[in-house]
Amino acid sequence: MKKLIAQALLGIGALALCTAASAQAWPSRPILLIVPWAAGGATDIAARTLAARLQESLGQPVLVENKTGVNGSIATEFVAQAAPDGYTVQIGGISLAINQYVYTNLRFDLARDLQPVAMLAGNDNVLLVPAGSAARSVADLVRQIKARGAASNYASAGIGASTHLTAELFKMVNGLEATHIPFKGSSPALVELGSGRVEFMFDNIAPTLPLIKSGRIRPLAVTGATRNALLPDIPTLKELGMDVEVTSWTNVMVPAKTPRAIVDRLNAEVNKALVAPDLQARFAQASLTPIIATPERAAEVMRNELIKWQPVVRRVNIKAE
Repeated sequence: MKKLIAQALLGIGALALCTAASAQAWPSRPILLIVPWAAGGATDIAARTLAARLQESLGQPVLVENKTGVNGSIATEFVAQAAPDGYTVQIGGISLAINQYVYTNLRFDLARDLQPVAMLAGNDNVLLVPAGSAARSVADLVRQIKARGAASNYASAGIGASTHLTAELFKMVNGLEATHIPFKGSSPALVELGSGRVEFMFDNIAPTLPLIKSGRIRPLAVTGATRNALLPDIPTLKELGMDVEVTSWTNVMVPAKTPRAIVDRLNAEVNKALVAPDLQARFAQASLTPIIATPERAAEVMRNELIKWQPVVRRVNIKAE
């Protein structure tokens, strides 16, 4: 028995040494950075900017691959099933936390199968109405919706999108009813809003700025914890006494059970990249705010988002296969 125990302990020790050696040698070959959304968007820009910095600091190629489908879930399943060796890395985001409750047949669990390494960037949403709307404030809009009830309507970039769920959270907090009109992306939704055919909508700030500046739509509030530098005169919903705080965040994740030494090294390199002036300038062009965080803080953000969106999805009763 003593001999068996000794052999088992020896095996565990050898495995630990092997893991430590592997982590110390990382990276010794190219790293694959998976982006769950299409090329050209703000998240893709952030990922490619980060990849260039990591390639310099790690001394290995960082290959970006856009693996789209099911609102990011196809990419996430791929990464969840990859070897936990630090060579498959993913850009995650708020929609993945929402997907966990929207899609009934996911073959992974975000909290169990993925390990957040670092945060990447944040982008607040903004509450918008047409320029011709009688609502000059959020209070005006709330009164207007309550008066019209289900005859009121709002647009979104699609069912289950963060902009859709932000509107549902806004409705839930204020006890409102309004009919959802989903579009295939924010661009057609903004066109309909600008025309006055829909009453209000939430969207990321970046794509709305040209329409705000041209006077076609009017911002009433932003959804961040503090006022946004791009719209400094616009209050937050929190300021107005509403418990609605939403930031469309992105993060960096690896498969669960990736060695802690690799997680720590990757976290340090990501955070170092985020303070580089050239990266910050590129992010600013895409209206993205870099977010510095430890792996623990990144994991906490994801846990909080999973908690936040479950009751909202249940209230709307969104289900997708």
